[in-house]
Amino acid sequence: MAVGQLEDKQADAWATEDGRDQYSAGFSDPTGLLVKPKWRGTEQDKSDMDVLGRGQVNILFISINGGTADLFWGYIVVLMGAGLTYASTAEMASMAPTAGGQYHWVSEFASPKHQKFLSYIVGWVCMLGWQAGLLSVGFIIGTVTQGLIVLNNPSYAFERWHGTLLVWAMTIFCVTFNTVGAKILPIIQIVVSEEVEDAGRTLPKSIMCSVYLNGAMGFIMAITLCFCLGDLAAIVDTPTGYPFIQVFYNATQSYVATNIMVTIFLINLTACCISVVATSSRQLWSFARDNGVPFSRWFALVSPTMHVPVRATGVSVAITCIVSLINIGSTTALNAIVALGV
Repeated sequence: MAVGQLEDKQADAWATEDGRDQYSAGFSDPTGLLVKPKWRGTEQDKSDMDVLGRGQVNILFISINGGTADLFWGYIVVLMGAGLTYASTAEMASMAPTAGGQYHWVSEFASPKHQKFLSYIVGWVCMLGWQAGLLSVGFIIGTVTQGLIVLNNPSYAFERWHGTLLVWAMTIFCVTFNTVGAKILPIIQIVVSEEVEDAGRTLPKSIMCSVYLNGAMGFIMAITLCFCLGDLAAIVDTPTGYPFIQVFYNATQSYVATNIMVTIFLINLTACCISVVATSSRQLWSFARDNGVPFSRWFALVSPTMHVPVRATGVSVAITCIVSLINIGSTTALNAIVALGV
């Protein structure tokens, strides 16, 4: 492309909705080709930054400026960091394989002076984090399902309460799997430490094998994504709400292929949700067993027929269903709660 043509394209991209040029407005963005006017700030933003002696910087553009190179190298760096984190977790699990996990390890390995207090704080953080994690997985499944519906039926109205109902449906299915179908639970996952044989050896092996397997598959997916992104602006603005769905469709140009790939993704997420229900309920049950929550004796009861903590499981699902109602009023508010599980 000639220099003049590139300059014309940049000038068009920088034109605002009312016809003014963003260069004259003083906004800082080297190319501006991917940033829409609604994301570039206002005159008041520029005035506020002038008072501080700084230029307006578009945060959204910074977040996508790394491109595929950032995806490639960033994935490697994150994988290394995650690998070290899980290696440390596996080591502690081998020494103290307990359903309590982190709060029990803090109690074991912290200094005697601070053990009790720190263990109590970590216990609540972990318990609430897993409850938020359960909500997060259910919410993703619900909204991805809505995105798939939008792809196949563009006239579908993306209602927030639809997503909430889908969260409920998925959560109820997963709790049924964890109670009535508890006997087949080990088929799809390695359950918590106190429910496996030779936990001190099995747990660390399972943790590290999971890191190696998922890390390798994730790397292949990242490489594939780098070559199949296409028009980034169109992907970001996809009506499905999830760019990866649009990437699947752009790469295949087939609704059938896209539906199959997204369905595989949803199946994996469903298995994840089943596991998170088990983990969140066991975390609550274990903490209650150590008298860490109110009404501990009630929460700590294990069903004599199903041999699972039914009460803790029911409470975990109830929390998810109740908190998901926030989505009807504000998805942003729900995302703020979901972020607790990260």
